[in-house]
Amino acid sequence: MASAVENRTAVRLGFLLLAVPAAVWVAWLLLAFDAGPFETALERWLPNLLMYGAAAACFARAALVRHERGVALGLGAAILVWTLADTYYRIVIWNLDEVPIPSLADLGYLLFYFPAYAAIALLLRSRHRDGDGGLWIDGAIGGLAVAAVAAAVLFEAVLENVGGSRLEIATNLTYPLADMLLLALVVGALAVSGWRLDRTWLWIGGGLAAFAVADGFYLYGTAKDTYVPGEGSLIDAGWSLAAIMI
Repeated sequence: MASAVENRTAVRLGFLLLAVPAAVWVAWLLLAFDAGPFETALERWLPNLLMYGAAAACFARAALVRHERGVALGLGAAILVWTLADTYYRIVIWNLDEVPIPSLADLGYLLFYFPAYAAIALLLRSRHRDGDGGLWIDGAIGGLAVAAVAAAVLFEAVLENVGGSRLEIATNLTYPLADMLLLALVVGALAVSGWRLDRTWLWIGGGLAAFAVADGFYLYGTAKDTYVPGEGSLIDAGWSLAAIMI
């Protein structure tokens, strides 16, 4: 039976195996060098592979390390369902002239938030079961403040430019609402922890916040018609890098 130290080392090795190709991908995005025959793989498929690897790392952590297993399972499930949706998008929708909204991809993207919310709640319960009531109030205030700022910047931009059928409008507006709630939960959880950024909160909270921010930049750029996929933007790397952080 492997020791807990050996198990944690194995999980960290998996993280490094993800970090190396991620660094190559970010360098390609920033420097825009000619990747030759690997261009399509870097643009279209490497992001998905990194996301699948991040989900596998979460599940491996749950299998190998008993402590806070539910948190790892929730985060792995969130990343996996998002990646399955993105794989569908890249196979079925990628080359379409008009993107159907909603689609099965939207369903998977939105399902990401439920296990992610649950993971935050489980981590908070595990570490702050007997938290100070004042800290809970601070958490609520901090979360609401972040949600208000995000609403002022993101929600209004999407709302001004959204169009189509009622179902299409509802789908487009659900994303910024879900992202605002995710950011609010992360900030609220940090406040409840007394703003102590230990390693777990730093990586998980930072990763989830980065995920919401990347989503927000994408939604804002799409609403303003300034976002062009696959043209060296770090927005394209945001989701994968956030998943690797988690």
